[in-house]
Amino acid sequence: MWHVTLEFSGATGKATYRENSSSAPIYCSGNLHLNDDLGWREEITVGRCVDDGLWTFTGTGPLHGLYVHSTTSGTHTVAGDFHLKS
Repeated sequence: MWHVTLEFSGATGKATYRENSSSAPIYCSGNLHLNDDLGWREEITVGRCVDDGLWTFTGTGPLHGLYVHSTTSGTHTVAGDFHLKS
């Protein structure tokens, strides 16, 4: 299981991935950039996670998030509910 933290500020953001819990060491992280297609393109800058995926969100409190990354070898998807943290 992965613990994913997403932080947003305007048209940019940050994604942080940890294995098993929010207190585990960071496995990988990167930047998020808002695209014209209303998704958030991911650019991994630390670690060995798959790069260039797209995050999209629907709903309100909690938001349902969907991550999709397509390559010639297949498509990886992650779905889950996200809660706003103040």
